[in-house]
Amino acid sequence: MSMTSRAKFIKQVSHKKLAAWSWDAMMLASSHDPDHAKELILLKNLIYAEVKLQDRRFSDICRRLSIIERQLERLGAPKYQIVYKGKKAA
Repeated sequence: MSMTSRAKFIKQVSHKKLAAWSWDAMMLASSHDPDHAKELILLKNLIYAEVKLQDRRFSDICRRLSIIERQLERLGAPKYQIVYKGKKAA
């Protein structure tokens, strides 16, 4: 069965190539359209801000966990121990 060129493209394209072509198309469009360039810069800034926010949330969670761990140690809770097949690790 013969496939159309569009069907071949859809079947054979990799995700990396498709993402690269999409990025190239966005960059080309932004070089011709100033409104598109502004939107692209805004999108980059939003992505950067979201990554920073997630990083801050993760570090806050780690800090809170370490505080809880210290409080449990003060209360006499046993420390974490690594166990392999029923035997404690040295």
